[in-house]
Amino acid sequence: MRNLVFVLLLLLSATSWAGLAGDWLGFGTWKFKGEGEGLSCSPMKMQWSEISNTIAIEGGYFDCAVLAMELGQTKWIIKDGHLLDADEKEVGTYDGKNFEVYMPSPADNTTIYIKVKRDANHLDYQEVWFNSVEKVYVIEARLFSSGK
Repeated sequence: MRNLVFVLLLLLSATSWAGLAGDWLGFGTWKFKGEGEGLSCSPMKMQWSEISNTIAIEGGYFDCAVLAMELGQTKWIIKDGHLLDADEKEVGTYDGKNFEVYMPSPADNTTIYIKVKRDANHLDYQEVWFNSVEKVYVIEARLFSSGK
């Protein structure tokens, strides 16, 4: 019995620190300038990969009825808990469970902040597009692992 409990604890701890890699599916909201309830987004899909010293959003799709967003591949280098962009400039942090990054957006003078927190079989995702004056978009999601 004792061995069974040990194996179970070992498996549960491996699951809780499994990183962000895999296929994720869930729901959320997209708010413009923080107004109201925002648009309901369902489904929201993301694919993450993580190998040795690299983590990447491989793709995804947020369907928010009136608007949608196709996610392309975005990669970061992991070095001692820090995230580096393609130019090896530090842009965020990652500890296997919590991910935070700042990156330029396609819109002039706008920055994108992404924060992800993994907890067991789900992750909480937040993406904020902002400039020096205001938050332009706030996208929030709860995504669940598909087991892949």
